Amino acid sequence: MKKRKLLAAVGLSLAVALTACSGGKTTETSGTTGAAQETSEAAKDVAPIQAEEDEKKSDKDSMIVAMDREPASLDPNGNNVVVKRMIDNCIYDTLLKFDENLTPVASLAESWEQVDDTTWKFNLRKDVKFHDGTPLTSKDVLFSFKRLANSSNGNNLADHFDPEGYEAPDDYTFILKTTTPYAFVEATLCSPGLAIVPEAEVEKVGDDAFGRNPVGSGPYKFVSWTAGDSIVIEKNEDYWGDQSILNTILSVLLLRAPVVPLIWRAVVLILPYPFQTPMQTGLQRTQTPS
Repeated sequence: MKKRKLLAAVGLSLAVALTACSGGKTTETSGTTGAAQETSEAAKDVAPIQAEEDEKKSDKDSMIVAMDREPASLDPNGNNVVVKRMIDNCIYDTLLKFDENLTPVASLAESWEQVDDTTWKFNLRKDVKFHDGTPLTSKDVLFSFKRLANSSNGNNLADHFDPEGYEAPDDYTFILKTTTPYAFVEATLCSPGLAIVPEAEVEKVGDDAFGRNPVGSGPYKFVSWTAGDSIVIEKNEDYWGDQSILNTILSVLLLRAPVVPLIWRAVVLILPYPFQTPMQTGLQRTQTPS
């Protein structure tokens, strides 16, 4: 079977990470940024990291991500820290999501319409289940948005929304209102910070416990969190969406580590410190001949 060798240099773009979580293909990029150059300097004496990638998915394939810091919580109802959002995007789903052209497309909402200048109607998929097996309904969407409105965690993504205008007229319809006409409703709803959580589970365990043992409906489900060491998530075999994704992602939390050893058949990605915005940093990939 033909194989390609990928040389993965180390500056991680959030866009690349999110593509990996959603099962999309990664586009090759070139050029350097300040963050990528800093990381390159830190690792200049380290041999390049190589990984073989089969054209057909292996039952051992995985990804290891080295982070420069540990998130305080994996509750999407929290501050908008990039390293946290990368994991959130794998565990949770949002009403809409960005495609490869950064255009909002259907996700949990299979269709939607703008009713008037400040009112939006979303029709939810009926085949979505949370990782604990419970169905995702508009009640969970309503709960998630109202919970965000009552949050003091620094997540201001819903500042343009009107909590008094949220409605769930039936199990698979959600009504959202904005305080004034707002042109970026669809783009805002793609953010992992507006991910949908199960009302019953959050009410059962509380916010803090949920943030350390999260339950979502996304392509990966939470496995374990060893403080200061690693967060492990695995493929959600019952995912409603694309199943052509890695079986396991292991996020290794190592402070100030320029590189981490290659484990299994993984591409090692490193979040540089200080971390730059997705527009400022990128993953450099060089393809070598097979």
